[in-house]
Amino acid sequence: MKKLVVAAFAALLAAAAAAGLAAWNMERFMESPAQVPAGGADFVIAPGSSFSSVSSDLVEAGILNDDLWLRLYARWTGEESAIHAGEYRL
Repeated sequence: MKKLVVAAFAALLAAAAAAGLAAWNMERFMESPAQVPAGGADFVIAPGSSFSSVSSDLVEAGILNDDLWLRLYARWTGEESAIHAGEYRL
């Protein structure tokens, strides 16, 4: 029984550490500026584009280093379906 309690506590501690690390990474991502060139950048979202493809395009354009946290945030907040096709000046 004691081993079970210790194992459960260790699993709970590991889950709490993982959640804390994820929250820290999300906060760090949300607070860091996008890497938009000084003169700005044009960005096009084609009709029917998924949020995942748009975030991947932002990485390919060099505006984001990684899109993982953006995709997770959009899914968590429900904004994943709120993108609109068009031409944007960043």
